[in-house]
Amino acid sequence: MSNNHISPEDIHKLNCLPLDEVMANHGHMPVRQTRTAKWYVCPFHHESDASFRGDLEPGAHATYAGTFCHGGCPKNSPSSNHGAVFLEMHLLEIEGKPYSQWDACRKLAEDFNVEIGGQNYNSYWRRQNRDENIPLKDEIEFKVADRAFT
Repeated sequence: MSNNHISPEDIHKLNCLPLDEVMANHGHMPVRQTRTAKWYVCPFHHESDASFRGDLEPGAHATYAGTFCHGGCPKNSPSSNHGAVFLEMHLLEIEGKPYSQWDACRKLAEDFNVEIGGQNYNSYWRRQNRDENIPLKDEIEFKVADRAFT
């Protein structure tokens, strides 16, 4: 992943991360849950009711799960099925951190221990790998589509 280049395959892998786990990673917990979504107090504007929906699975004709604020939020996108990278970019922005696509991808890869561009950005696993001389991909692999460890 030199020169901040991210392959479409790596972006796809990161976009498939569960949105509820991305939200929890930033300290946002759901107020209620339905069969298809978790509802949050919107992190992008002030409100008292939970109007921010995070889908648990992609919709019928969508590639990724998405988010949508029913409170008229300025952070809504024309297509609400945008995946975890788009959500991470906006969460980093409100936290005052760098929020480019590269920044969001690297942060997601680090936080969720996902290898991108042939590299692992999780410092704990990098130290473990270096100290024990065990390639991480041989030790543990995360299948994003199945959301299971093998």
